[in-house]
Amino acid sequence: MLSTSRYQGSAPVIGWMDGYQFYLHKRRTWRNDFAPQCYGNFVTQDKGTRIECYFDLQRWAKVFMNVWLTMAIVFGVPVFAFSIWDLLKTGRYNDGGEYLGMVVPVGLISFGIYLPKFGLLLGNSEEGFILEFLVRALEAKKCDPIAELNG
Repeated sequence: MLSTSRYQGSAPVIGWMDGYQFYLHKRRTWRNDFAPQCYGNFVTQDKGTRIECYFDLQRWAKVFMNVWLTMAIVFGVPVFAFSIWDLLKTGRYNDGGEYLGMVVPVGLISFGIYLPKFGLLLGNSEEGFILEFLVRALEAKKCDPIAELNG
C-alpha cells in the first residue's frame, strides 16, 4: 500500500502511547514539520482521569531552527556589517557585491523566523481537530484550566 504521509492506514489522527503519556498529530498528505503536535499525559484523579495536553513543534524542528538561526546570526551579522562598512568606505554603489552581503544574511534570518510561523499557520486548524478527536474518542469533556485555577 502506498502512503504519501509515510503512515499506512486511514485513521485521521496518528500517534503513540507509552504508559501514561501520548503524542498525537493529524494525518496529512503533505509534509509540515512545523505543524502543532499534541503531547499529553493521563493523570489519575478522585473522580476519574484528567487528560493534560499541550501543543508544540516537534523537538527536531525546534533544534534545527535554533541551529539555523544561530548560524545565520553568527555568520550573517559580521558579513552584513562588513558589507555596510565596505560600501560606506569605498563608495562603490554599482559593484553589487556589497548588496549581496546585505541581502543574504537578512534573508537567512528572515527565513529562520518566518518558516515556522508559516508552518504553524498551515496547521492552525489541527489543534482544534485533535482536541475534538480526543473528546469523541475518549468520551471526555473539555475544561478551561484558567477557570479551574481561579475558582
